[in-house]
Amino acid sequence: MKEFKTRLLSSIVYSSLLISCIFFSSLSYLVVMLFLCLLTIIEYQKFNKIRNLFSVFFLLILSILSYFELISYWIFNLILIISLISNTFLAILILLNKLKLNVFKKHFLLITYLTLSSFFILKIPFDDSIFFEKKILFFLLIIWSNDTFAYIFGKLFGRTFLNKKISPKKTWEGLFFGIFISSIISYLMNLFYFQYDIYFVIIATICICITGVIGDLIQSFFKRNAKVKNSGKVIPGHGGVFDRMDSMIFSAPFYYLIIS
Repeated sequence: MKEFKTRLLSSIVYSSLLISCIFFSSLSYLVVMLFLCLLTIIEYQKFNKIRNLFSVFFLLILSILSYFELISYWIFNLILIISLISNTFLAILILLNKLKLNVFKKHFLLITYLTLSSFFILKIPFDDSIFFEKKILFFLLIIWSNDTFAYIFGKLFGRTFLNKKISPKKTWEGLFFGIFISSIISYLMNLFYFQYDIYFVIIATICICITGVIGDLIQSFFKRNAKVKNSGKVIPGHGGVFDRMDSMIFSAPFYYLIIS
């Protein structure tokens, strides 16, 4: 119970910070989210015992160029395609227990998976230079509700593991309950606030929930391979920033594809 209260309090503080930044300005969102993504990249390098400054500068350069609309349409789409393909193959290999990491693969995935996915978290609310806060708020709402209710239900009633070798805490019961509750929340919030097309809400909700859980499993794989419990110690009850961002990171390119 104490662990749950700490986790809940940290989640409230963390989510309040992000939501405040979103409503304050587009630049405040960009700066804070970029900072969190960079911390995630640093944590990944630290527990994997590698050093790659290129990933940090690459994300910074992509963010700046994109903010000032200096990335061409074709290059941007190429980045999206690479990210989607990389994430898809990574998920398949990990879920089938076929991925064996070495130093080269850790560096490669740092760029193609973590850095590119982080870039699309930053891009979600932007359509050219126009900032649409509803796009990122919808994404965060589903990510957080799915994480919360899948965790609670899975902990209380979960019996069937998604992949016990990777994560002994993720269950099919938690996954389905998370999707169910997230669907209800997104439907109700859409009536009163978002007002998106209902088919978009259904497709986006299911996509975010499933890819979010896969992102959680992928991060668990990296931690298990590195033999660490958490990616860091920054957030009480959660661990590191990567522990809080894992679902968002993997899901972001797929959600961006839907909204674009």
